[in-house]
Amino acid sequence: MGVSVPGRALVLIVLCANLTGDGLRDALDPGSGWARRRRRPR
Repeated sequence: MGVSVPGRALVLIVLCANLTGDGLRDALDPGSGWARRRRRPR
């Protein structure tokens, strides 16, 4: 039958919380964002 409405709502809430946390981390500690996304040389 598919995913229920509460299941979709839960996924949306978790996704929003994750993106909000990432934004807060980048805003409060801008140095960590650059070092975290930098690729390591091989």
